Amino acid sequence: MVPPEQNNPENPENNNPEFENQNRSTGAHRPENVSSPNETNHGDQWRDLTERISERVSPALSSTQEWLREVRNPGAASAADLEAGRATPRTRAIQGGALAAALGILGLLVANVSPTEDPNVQDAASASALQAQSAPVAAQAPQPQQAPQPQQAPQPQQAPQPQPEQAPQPQAEDKAEAAPKPEAKAPAPAAVGIDVSNHNGSVDWEKVAQSQHFAFVLSSDGQSFTNKMFSQQHGGAKKAGLYTGAYHFGRPSGSASVQADQMLKTINYDKNDKKSLPPVLDLEPDPNSGGCYGKSPAQMEQWTKEFLGKIKQATGKNGIIYAAPSFWSKCTGNSQAFKDNPLWLASYGVDNPKVPSAWKDYTFWQHSDSGQVDGVDGEVDVNKFNGTTDDLKKLAEQQ
Repeated sequence: MVPPEQNNPENPENNNPEFENQNRSTGAHRPENVSSPNETNHGDQWRDLTERISERVSPALSSTQEWLREVRNPGAASAADLEAGRATPRTRAIQGGALAAALGILGLLVANVSPTEDPNVQDAASASALQAQSAPVAAQAPQPQQAPQPQQAPQPQQAPQPQPEQAPQPQAEDKAEAAPKPEAKAPAPAAVGIDVSNHNGSVDWEKVAQSQHFAFVLSSDGQSFTNKMFSQQHGGAKKAGLYTGAYHFGRPSGSASVQADQMLKTINYDKNDKKSLPPVLDLEPDPNSGGCYGKSPAQMEQWTKEFLGKIKQATGKNGIIYAAPSFWSKCTGNSQAFKDNPLWLASYGVDNPKVPSAWKDYTFWQHSDSGQVDGVDGEVDVNKFNGTTDDLKKLAEQQ
């Protein structure tokens, strides 16, 4: 149904001057010549109401018939049949529903058109509206079928956009400069040293200490000889920072005990200074005969045990044995009795000295008697320690 606000050429009321005075609050149209309820009787009111209803319903019925012609399907009756009253059952059902709807609209119009407050008029309008609402609708008007919507073509799939490769995130250690690693401690150098006697005279131990790590000094010889320079030489080496030791030139023709006491009295050994090496027993061929002092290997072994026993008793240290491989083999019979005593091996002109079978290896090796060392006048005996300065330190501190 076309709303009243739009211009409909089929509806003459839209151009009627009576509808210019419109009450916007209620939507009802009040003609100017309508009398109030106090000025007319009920007959005039019903007559006026009938005319108004006719004017209202006629265009509605025309519009309803037009609508029925538009919405009926191809199997419905023609317009001529509809006008002649020869509609099909389905059409009659649709008309019945439209008529019921029109009566409902009529009831609403009656309620809104009448300006009177007369209860009779209001009751008639209400009754018409109730009757229209209670009328069963035979069938709902069929809805026009919508044309099928054309199927949209599938959207082409977009090719996946290649994502740029991101640079790898720097590791935590790359973001900040790594803390400088402490420099690896250089390995301790191999320890080297010299041995001196009264024949070497005065020594500049400060110069010696620039190239050497230890020094042995002759303390005594036989039962009665004492090196008069022992204190100067031994004390000077110790003061320069060298590890120091003393050696006794043994003469097995005399008493082992007396010679041990002679040595101990001379060196005044301090076992707690952490810089003193164990005392040394120097065993060499008899300077007069080149032999073994007239002793058998068993006797030589016994003499050696007595001397070293006295030293250990006084110092708590296993004394060092100085010997050449030839002397040890000839004069002791390659004795196996002194494995716990460090070996100071004398062997010249070889790359690897021959170690007697009683020891696994040497501790000190005197490899030359003609060395040159700054701080010593002339030739001097030179030695290698079988280890580093750290190992030498352990030997000096060993209890």
